[in-house]
Amino acid sequence: MDIWVEDQPLCSRFNRLYMLESEQNCKVRDRWNNGGWVWKWRRDVRGGIEQSQLNSLLILLANVELQNGQDKARWTLDDQGIFSVAGTRSHIDEMRLLDQDFVTRWCPFVPRKVNIFVWRVMLDRLPTLYNLSRRGLEIEAISCPCCGTGMETISHVLFTCNLAKEVWSKIVRWCQVHMPEVGSFAEWVSWCTQVPNVNNS
Repeated sequence: MDIWVEDQPLCSRFNRLYMLESEQNCKVRDRWNNGGWVWKWRRDVRGGIEQSQLNSLLILLANVELQNGQDKARWTLDDQGIFSVAGTRSHIDEMRLLDQDFVTRWCPFVPRKVNIFVWRVMLDRLPTLYNLSRRGLEIEAISCPCCGTGMETISHVLFTCNLAKEVWSKIVRWCQVHMPEVGSFAEWVSWCTQVPNVNNS
């Protein structure tokens, strides 16, 4: 009944064979003898789904190597089977952190908190209503409280909300540049790399 091959108990995956097993609480070693599997069925395996499950079971167990000794836990996220905090953290980072098409660069001409804010925007780590609800917090509504026309995501708060568009229109007018309508941080960065320097002389 334990999980010892792949990611689910064999009694669940091969339920028809499990019903035929005469000793359902037996151990793995009870069915292994002299390099081969020994089954104890209540009756012979019939054709159809029972034979199909038996064939699949034998294929699955063909690559299993049993060794003498006590059972021990093996950490499957490590090639050596050994648990480590650093390895687990690395695996979590690979699963959760977003891949970016550009390198984070810290600008020395703005306050550090601005650099940190932009970095958190890039990783989608700002506490918007959408992000909070996605992390399990009970939120009554995730719509934007300013305009009510969309979910309060980072892209909406910074670019597509009516209030954000109004702020951007004032900024580009003051900077004397033309900014097309952008809908995400990546689009904004792409536009910034193409904007020529403004000559105020």
